[in-house]
Amino acid sequence: MRRLTFIPLLVMLAVLCTALPSAARAPIAIGISDPRGGNLAVLDQHIKQVGVKPALWTLWSNWGSRGGSGVCKATAGSCSFPSATANELLRRGITPVIWWQPVDPARPANRNYNSFKRIAQGKHDAYIFAWAKALRQVSRNNGNRSVVVRFAHEASGNWFPWSIGKAGNTVNNYKAAWRRIDRIFRQAGARNSAKFLWSNLMPSRLHYPGDRYVDFIGATVMNYGQARQWRSMNKVVTKVVSRARKFSKKPIFLAEVGSSHKGGNKAGWIRTGYLQVYKRFPQVRAIMYLDSNAPALRVKHPDWRLAKAGGPSAVAAYRAIAKSPKFRGRIR
Repeated sequence: MRRLTFIPLLVMLAVLCTALPSAARAPIAIGISDPRGGNLAVLDQHIKQVGVKPALWTLWSNWGSRGGSGVCKATAGSCSFPSATANELLRRGITPVIWWQPVDPARPANRNYNSFKRIAQGKHDAYIFAWAKALRQVSRNNGNRSVVVRFAHEASGNWFPWSIGKAGNTVNNYKAAWRRIDRIFRQAGARNSAKFLWSNLMPSRLHYPGDRYVDFIGATVMNYGQARQWRSMNKVVTKVVSRARKFSKKPIFLAEVGSSHKGGNKAGWIRTGYLQVYKRFPQVRAIMYLDSNAPALRVKHPDWRLAKAGGPSAVAAYRAIAKSPKFRGRIR
């Protein structure tokens, strides 16, 4: 008799547990990646357009801005940790997301910076240690709030100077560089201050450094529209989650999301896509829209901007999403 009464109870519990993820789903943190992000006037303009502060805002830091120096001098350029701007973002309750790029912008082919082997061999230890200490100090100044670090993004592709296959870069020395950086951050007492975002175009077990070195698994979700094929956000994110879950249970961070204006309804793509991700994928903790006229950055890319000069605007759709409690999450 006990078994007969126990089985319906198990069935009821299973049904309730199945429903929990949707009901208990944490809000998603959303934000913007704008190449002009270091200028806080751009942030203020975005807030004016959208009506609410973003949870996340992108800044850039390039290793090679320091020239041939082993460390980064304050006058050298964007090589240093962007302490002043990151501090101001955190003061406003916005989490900085740093695209930390191992490259010399003036000489992209300079192997001194984009070689993972050199990083793994300790050639940049002093620079990494100083950068980590600056990050730690900014975090401590703001109640130990975290900073997201996106190191050497999309290295599995072939379009960046630090790509695997360029500058002698291999999968093995790519992973070794990640581990070296993690070790130095721990030595600097900064590992708990940084959330490391490992971000490829698509998650790949082959290139994954390992759960010890990663806090978020990232991916790029772009709809090229008329230039290639109109793809819903839901379709791409389904593939992202499926691939990531084959090798890790780390939370997922959609580091670059964008849509063309041509070939479909961009406002609908944003409105429907964000809501579908919220409903279907509790693993996704953050989404960052690439608010950029990318042809200025990469050849043959569409204009991803929310507000396109002389064309239809998706700002209203994004504004509605940004104001929804479903997308008022935070990365702590």
